[in-house]
Amino acid sequence: MSDKSFVLMSLKEDKVKKMTQVLNNDTCRKILEFLSNNEKATATDISKKLNIAMSTVHYNLKQLSDNG
Repeated sequence: MSDKSFVLMSLKEDKVKKMTQVLNNDTCRKILEFLSNNEKATATDISKKLNIAMSTVHYNLKQLSDNG
């Protein structure tokens, strides 16, 4: 398995602009990378393993969820 993670999106999708803004967020990218290797991780797991405040994890998960 490759050690690089990626998301495939059509550039014609309306969500691309919002997703680009989300992916510019370092914390969102760290969470996505963590989840790509730990699919069943909980918000608590993310908070503990990445040393991120739970409120920050929840905020960023909402941003990611809202953008698919």
